[in-house]
Order: sequence, then C-alpha cells, then structure tokens
Amino acid sequence: METKIQMIKELTRALNDQPTTLFFTITSRCNAFCDFCWNWKNVADAGKFSKPGQPIKRPELSLEEISQMTKQLSSMLTVNLFGGEPFLREDIFEIISLFVKNSDTKYISIPTNGSWPDKIKEVIGRAVKEFPDTFFKIYLSLDGPEAEHNRIRKLKDGYNRLISSMNYLHELKSEHKNVSVSCNINFNAQTQHYMRSFVHEVMSWNKFDSISLDLVRGNDLYDKELLKTDTQLYNELESEIKNYRPISSQPFSPLHKAIEQKTNEVILKSIQNPERRVFNCFAGKKIILLNDIGEVMACEHLLDRKMGNIRNFNYSIYRLLQSTEAKEIRKDIVDKKCNCRWDCAINNSNIVQLTKYPDLILKSVKNMTSNL
Repeated sequence: METKIQMIKELTRALNDQPTTLFFTITSRCNAFCDFCWNWKNVADAGKFSKPGQPIKRPELSLEEISQMTKQLSSMLTVNLFGGEPFLREDIFEIISLFVKNSDTKYISIPTNGSWPDKIKEVIGRAVKEFPDTFFKIYLSLDGPEAEHNRIRKLKDGYNRLISSMNYLHELKSEHKNVSVSCNINFNAQTQHYMRSFVHEVMSWNKFDSISLDLVRGNDLYDKELLKTDTQLYNELESEIKNYRPISSQPFSPLHKAIEQKTNEVILKSIQNPERRVFNCFAGKKIILLNDIGEVMACEHLLDRKMGNIRNFNYSIYRLLQSTEAKEIRKDIVDKKCNCRWDCAINNSNIVQLTKYPDLILKSVKNMTSNL
C-alpha cells in the first residue's frame, strides 16, 4: 500500500502543469577543464581551475537567495545539482537541505568528477541519514583508463580520487537504501578509440547501479572536433549497456531503467534523422535550467536565450515563466524550431506523457523478469 501511495504521489508531480525537474548549476567553479564541456565559458569565467576557499569571481546565488526560491517552489520530483564541480560549493549540504525541507524534493541527482572523496563522504554520508525519504543519485564522470581520464579532465590523480569516491558510495548504498551510484562516460572523438574495452571493464567492476554512455553534444563545445564520432560503435555499445543492472536499489528501478531504455531508442532515431527533433520536448515547462547567477534557460542547447533572472522576479521561477521572453521560447520549442538529443529532455518527455506508459510498463516487466 505504501509503495502504491508513493507511486501515485510521484505520478501526480510528474503530470501536473508545474515544473517538476530543475537543473541547477550551483557553481561554475571547477577544478577540471574538459574539452567536451558545454558549460566551459562559465567555467572559464568562474576561474577555470578553482579550489575550495578561493575568491568567487561570479556573483553566485547566495544560500539566502536559494532559500527564497525554494520556498516558492511546489513539490519537486527531481533536482539536479551540477556545475562546474558541485562539491566545490562549500554550502552544498545546506542547499540540499533547502530543497528537501522547502520543496519536498523526491530525487536529488549530483553529477561530479569525484575528485573530492572527503567532501562527498561528508555531504552524502550525512544527507542519506538525515533525509531518509529523499533518494540521492550520485553520477561519477569517468572518461577512460587512469592516464586517459587524468589527461582529458586535466586532473592530477583525478582517476584514483574518483575510484575512492566510487568505493565509498558503493559501501554506503549497502547500508542505506536511499542512495545509488552511477557512471557517466562521455563518448566523443577523443575517447571512442578505447571505449569498447573500457566499457567492458567498467561493467565488470559491478560497482555502479547504472552506466550511461553519453554521446557528445552541444552547439558550442570548447573543441568541436570531438563531435566527429563513430555512431555505429556508439550504437553497438549502447546495445551492450542496455541490459546492465536492470534492477537497482532505486525506487521503481525497473521503470526508471525502462525510461533510460526508451530514451536511448529516441537518441538512436535522432542520429538517423538529425534534421528534425523526433520527440515532444517540455523544456521550459516541465524542466528548467537555473545557472549559478540566477539566469533561467529552457535547455542546455538554448543557453543564449535567457528566459530571465530570478533576481528580477522576487526569486519566483513561476513568475519568471510568465514573462514574454519565456512564453516565446516555449512556443518555439513546441513548434520544434530547435533540435537536439539532450537525454535529460528526452527522459522528461517519456515521464510526462501518458501515451508513453504502455511501452514503459512493458519494458519494466521485461526488466523485472530478466532479473529473475
């Protein structure tokens, strides 16, 4: 009965008219600098290479400003805290607390390069204990074997520190059911030559709840040569990863896995038909991007089209979304005047459209039976 109530509550959040997923760049500061980063201009503006305690060069939203914003949000299904490197934000635990207490957030996702294992242990170890009804999804960005990962991320000993973070989180999730650890691997022209053997190696570790092979994307990459990828190899590896760990500790795991599988199918269709978007996008309506200085965008591919700044709308995202600029951007998205294969937008499209659910239910059943 409790599980059914929880599912109904989550579906209610997903299917209402309010934004339910927020991608919040809590800081653009980063201790790495990756050539495939879509946020590289803001990272460079923030100082490119940063360490805790260094002066902040961008006017980041303060904890008090974030508090005012969260108090005006309805119940959030998912909040993604990213960067930059999110664990460089000294008050990240306090930010987590605001979303849990003020916005009743169900899922908090944090992608990280994993190079601050002590900070991860301090923050996530405390969060899973203090907020047992919130599920924490930590995504570790791993780009290859040790030498390649450190070179690509421009991080000395970044690989070993990530492995330390991975081992800690793997142990933590054996003690607490409200945390998972996943792996994000970026597939680009720089990494594809060793990707098959590397993906197989990562799968053999059996440490991650899920593995995502992210096909490089973005209109304004630091190095656009990275877009020249072997899509056939990507398709082959996606097929191999598809059935990795169909069941995990995440609530409604078979359904979440089904959503990932459905998203991968849409991405493959997008590769075959690159001229026009092949899914209905709800960016700017159900999903919102908020950067570290308060600017709101609909999508990571529309960073040059600002909907507004929450500082000018008394920290209310809902008021901002009623602005003329926001309405025009949403109309263009509905009219498919933009095209991308952003996996987060595709995931959201699968979640908020009831017409997708018969296929998702079928995939969920297959995931459950394949785990028997």
